Amino acid sequence: MDNLKIYKYFALLTLIINLIIAFFFILKINQIHNLAGENIDSSKIISLYIYLILIVLLVIYLFRISIKIRTYAKNADNKLQEKIRIEEKDNDKENNIEIEEDKTETKDKKYEKILDGLKEQKTHEKYTEKFLINLSAEFEIVQGLFYIYDTEEDLYKISSTYAYYGEEQPKDFKIGDGLSGQVVKSKKEIEITDIPEKYMTILSGLGKGAPKNLIILPVFCNKDIIGVIELASFVSLNIDLKEFVKFMENIGKELAKMIKKKK
Repeated sequence: MDNLKIYKYFALLTLIINLIIAFFFILKINQIHNLAGENIDSSKIISLYIYLILIVLLVIYLFRISIKIRTYAKNADNKLQEKIRIEEKDNDKENNIEIEEDKTETKDKKYEKILDGLKEQKTHEKYTEKFLINLSAEFEIVQGLFYIYDTEEDLYKISSTYAYYGEEQPKDFKIGDGLSGQVVKSKKEIEITDIPEKYMTILSGLGKGAPKNLIILPVFCNKDIIGVIELASFVSLNIDLKEFVKFMENIGKELAKMIKKKK
């Protein structure tokens, strides 16, 4: 910024000098014109012409310097603007990194809270119930079901519920039956939004009057699906499903250990 000011001052000074020289230039022309009408020694007139030529050359030189100064000033200004843009871009990157770090930290804290108190549970029923309670406290979940796979009957049976007020117990299902069965078959999560209320009992075991947003997630233990979770809410859940399914693998391993002990 200081260099830019210096360039501008030089440009202004050069302009002033040019104006002064131009003034003298006009005076000398007028003087030559007056001498031409008098009977004056020609050598004096020649010296005035030489002086005039020198003035013209000086004006041209100073004019070129003025152009260079303006060019330098423009380049300096462009460099300054580019530097400002780079700094702003770097600041934006830093702010975005901080935002992402905050989101990651918030997400990690939520996951930690979901795991809170699970190790103290002795049965898979109590374990899954506590899990749904913790999950609802961190996300806007209003109803939840947790199914566990029964290897003897080849069925997924209800293990626990959260805020479920259906007239009947949620029905068991096999691989491929309904949406939950399709989740097991495809080994992929499902998210459905804006479901009409009259279709909820068909699509889910959550019962009549259930909210309009539904997520069904597989619970993996290694490559096997040992459980299925149905989560419902009145608003779209802000959950990265693939990331959450990966997080649920730890839950699946703990459940597998409990189921094995029970047998």
